[in-house]
Amino acid sequence: MGLFDRVTSANTGKASQLGTLTPYPLALGASFDIGSDWYLQPRLLYSLVPRKNSTGNIEEKVFGFSTALGTNFNSGSSWDWNLSLGILEKATIGKGGNYTDPNNATFTYPSSTALAKIITTGVGIGYESEAFRFGTDAIFFGLMNSKKRSLNLMLTLAWKGRM
Repeated sequence: MGLFDRVTSANTGKASQLGTLTPYPLALGASFDIGSDWYLQPRLLYSLVPRKNSTGNIEEKVFGFSTALGTNFNSGSSWDWNLSLGILEKATIGKGGNYTDPNNATFTYPSSTALAKIITTGVGIGYESEAFRFGTDAIFFGLMNSKKRSLNLMLTLAWKGRM
Protein backbone atom coordinates (compact mmCIF):
# COMPACT_ATOMS: atom_id res chain seq x y z
CA MET A 1 0.00 0.00 0.00
CA GLY A 2 1.41 3.38 -0.95
CA LEU A 3 1.52 6.52 1.16
CA PHE A 4 -1.51 8.07 -0.53
CA ASP A 5 -3.62 4.92 -0.96
CA ARG A 6 -7.00 5.01 0.70
CA VAL A 7 -8.45 2.21 2.82
CA THR A 8 -11.84 1.32 4.21
CA SER A 9 -13.23 -0.78 7.00
CA ALA A 10 -16.67 0.81 7.01
CA ASN A 11 -19.79 -1.08 5.94
CA THR A 12 -20.60 1.70 3.47
CA GLY A 13 -17.31 1.22 1.62
CA LYS A 14 -16.41 4.92 2.08
CA ALA A 15 -12.62 5.22 1.91
CA SER A 16 -10.39 7.40 4.06
CA GLN A 17 -6.66 7.98 4.41
CA LEU A 18 -6.33 6.28 7.82
CA GLY A 19 -9.25 3.87 7.76
CA THR A 20 -11.56 3.66 10.77
CA LEU A 21 -9.99 4.76 14.03
CA THR A 22 -10.03 1.99 16.63
CA PRO A 23 -8.33 1.45 19.99
CA TYR A 24 -4.65 0.63 19.76
CA PRO A 25 -2.50 -1.35 22.20
CA LEU A 26 -0.99 0.27 25.26
CA ALA A 27 2.81 0.22 25.21
CA LEU A 28 4.76 0.00 28.45
CA GLY A 29 8.52 0.10 28.55
CA ALA A 30 11.60 1.01 30.51
CA SER A 31 15.06 2.21 29.54
CA PHE A 32 18.24 0.88 31.13
CA ASP A 33 21.66 2.47 30.66
CA ILE A 34 24.23 -0.16 29.67
CA GLY A 35 27.17 2.10 28.95
CA SER A 36 28.08 5.75 28.72
CA ASP A 37 25.78 6.44 25.75
CA TRP A 38 24.05 3.06 25.19
CA TYR A 39 20.67 1.86 26.45
CA LEU A 40 18.47 -1.23 26.38
CA GLN A 41 14.72 -0.68 26.17
CA PRO A 42 12.29 -3.61 26.62
CA ARG A 43 8.64 -2.90 25.69
CA LEU A 44 5.31 -4.70 26.17
CA LEU A 45 2.23 -4.09 24.01
CA TYR A 46 -1.22 -5.14 25.16
CA SER A 47 -4.76 -4.42 23.98
CA LEU A 48 -6.74 -3.17 26.93
CA VAL A 49 -9.75 -2.67 24.67
CA PRO A 50 -10.00 -5.18 21.80
CA ARG A 51 -10.52 -3.86 18.28
CA LYS A 52 -13.93 -4.88 16.92
CA ASN A 53 -15.54 -4.85 13.52
CA SER A 54 -18.65 -2.73 12.99
CA THR A 55 -21.06 -5.54 13.95
CA GLY A 56 -19.06 -6.77 16.95
CA ASN A 57 -18.82 -10.31 15.53
CA ILE A 58 -15.03 -10.23 15.26
CA GLU A 59 -12.55 -8.79 17.74
CA GLU A 60 -8.78 -8.61 17.73
CA LYS A 61 -6.42 -8.60 20.71
CA VAL A 62 -2.72 -7.86 20.52
CA PHE A 63 0.16 -8.84 22.79
CA GLY A 64 3.77 -8.12 21.97
CA PHE A 65 7.26 -7.88 23.37
CA SER A 66 10.26 -6.12 21.85
CA THR A 67 13.70 -4.99 22.93
CA ALA A 68 15.51 -2.00 21.47
CA LEU A 69 19.23 -1.33 21.66
CA GLY A 70 20.13 2.29 21.15
CA THR A 71 22.79 4.95 21.49
CA ASN A 72 23.17 8.71 21.23
CA PHE A 73 24.21 10.17 17.88
CA ASN A 74 27.32 11.54 19.58
CA SER A 75 28.47 11.71 23.19
CA GLY A 76 26.13 13.75 25.36
CA SER A 77 23.68 14.44 22.51
CA SER A 78 19.93 14.77 23.12
CA TRP A 79 19.26 12.80 19.91
CA ASP A 80 19.45 9.00 19.79
CA TRP A 81 18.70 6.10 17.46
CA ASN A 82 17.78 2.46 18.10
CA LEU A 83 17.30 -0.94 16.49
CA SER A 84 14.68 -3.34 17.84
CA LEU A 85 13.62 -6.96 17.56
CA GLY A 86 10.41 -8.45 18.91
CA ILE A 87 7.46 -10.77 18.56
CA LEU A 88 3.78 -9.84 18.20
CA GLU A 89 0.85 -12.17 18.82
CA LYS A 90 -2.53 -11.28 17.32
CA ALA A 91 -5.64 -13.18 18.38
CA THR A 92 -8.63 -12.81 16.06
CA ILE A 93 -11.74 -14.02 17.85
CA GLY A 94 -14.80 -14.82 15.75
CA LYS A 95 -18.25 -14.94 17.36
CA GLY A 96 -20.10 -16.40 14.38
CA GLY A 97 -23.15 -15.02 12.61
CA ASN A 98 -23.95 -13.76 9.13
CA TYR A 99 -23.50 -10.45 7.34
CA THR A 100 -25.45 -9.29 4.30
CA ASP A 101 -23.75 -6.55 2.27
CA PRO A 102 -25.60 -3.81 0.35
CA ASN A 103 -25.68 -6.07 -2.76
CA ASN A 104 -27.59 -8.75 -0.80
CA ALA A 105 -24.61 -11.13 -0.72
CA THR A 106 -24.42 -13.06 2.58
CA PHE A 107 -21.14 -13.84 4.30
CA THR A 108 -20.54 -15.96 7.41
CA TYR A 109 -18.37 -14.66 10.23
CA PRO A 110 -15.89 -17.14 11.71
CA SER A 111 -16.78 -18.71 15.04
CA SER A 112 -13.29 -19.71 16.16
CA THR A 113 -10.07 -18.05 17.29
CA ALA A 114 -7.01 -17.67 15.05
CA LEU A 115 -3.57 -16.86 16.49
CA ALA A 116 -0.78 -15.26 14.47
CA LYS A 117 2.77 -14.77 15.71
CA ILE A 118 4.84 -12.27 13.80
CA ILE A 119 8.52 -11.31 14.12
CA THR A 120 9.00 -7.54 14.26
CA THR A 121 12.08 -5.47 13.49
CA GLY A 122 12.40 -1.75 13.84
CA VAL A 123 14.52 1.35 13.65
CA GLY A 124 13.83 4.59 15.47
CA ILE A 125 15.07 8.02 16.41
CA GLY A 126 14.30 10.10 19.46
CA TYR A 127 14.89 13.41 21.17
CA GLU A 128 15.27 13.66 24.92
CA SER A 129 14.52 16.74 27.03
CA GLU A 130 14.76 17.18 30.80
CA ALA A 131 11.48 15.37 31.61
CA PHE A 132 10.26 13.81 28.33
CA ARG A 133 11.40 11.76 25.36
CA PHE A 134 9.77 12.11 21.95
CA GLY A 135 10.45 9.37 19.45
CA THR A 136 9.35 7.88 16.18
CA ASP A 137 9.87 4.25 15.19
CA ALA A 138 9.43 2.43 11.89
CA ILE A 139 8.32 -1.10 12.78
CA PHE A 140 8.38 -3.83 10.15
CA PHE A 141 6.06 -6.81 10.59
CA GLY A 142 7.22 -9.91 8.71
CA LEU A 143 10.20 -8.12 7.12
CA MET A 144 11.47 -11.25 5.34
CA ASN A 145 8.00 -12.26 4.06
CA SER A 146 7.52 -10.80 0.58
CA LYS A 147 3.73 -11.26 0.59
CA LYS A 148 2.68 -10.32 4.12
CA ARG A 149 5.18 -7.62 5.05
CA SER A 150 3.92 -4.34 6.51
CA LEU A 151 5.41 -1.12 7.83
CA ASN A 152 3.94 0.77 10.77
CA LEU A 153 5.00 4.11 12.20
CA MET A 154 4.78 4.63 15.94
CA LEU A 155 5.06 8.02 17.62
CA THR A 156 5.83 8.05 21.33
CA LEU A 157 5.88 10.64 24.04
CA ALA A 158 7.41 9.23 27.21
CA TRP A 159 7.69 10.71 30.66
CA LYS A 160 11.10 10.13 32.16
CA GLY A 161 10.12 9.12 35.67
CA ARG A 162 12.87 8.13 38.06
CA MET A 163 12.56 5.12 40.38
